Amino acid sequence: EETRRFSNGTTFDLDTLGAWQMPVPDAGIRPDALELIRAAQKERAASLDPPPEAKALLERRKAARADEDWDTADQLRDQIAELGWRVQDTRNGTRLEPREEQW
Repeated sequence: EETRRFSNGTTFDLDTLGAWQMPVPDAGIRPDALELIRAAQKERAASLDPPPEAKALLERRKAARADEDWDTADQLRDQIAELGWRVQDTRNGTRLEPREEQW
């Protein structure tokens, strides 16, 4: 497995560190620390839901692509990126993911 080094102050998605499980409260972690971890997990989960504006732009982009209006589809993709989201076109459909530089 490849070793990655991050300089001081670099931010990255916690998933980069690999799988992690919440320890049980009696495993030596203070209850107040567990609450902080839980709050951070809730905040991160909420941040992964695209805002309504991004979702609306994505629907307009899907329509533009269906009409083979590639210029409009590209412009809409760029507008979505300005909101902090990346369009992923897959075999199973299109979805939005947070842009990596956010993390």
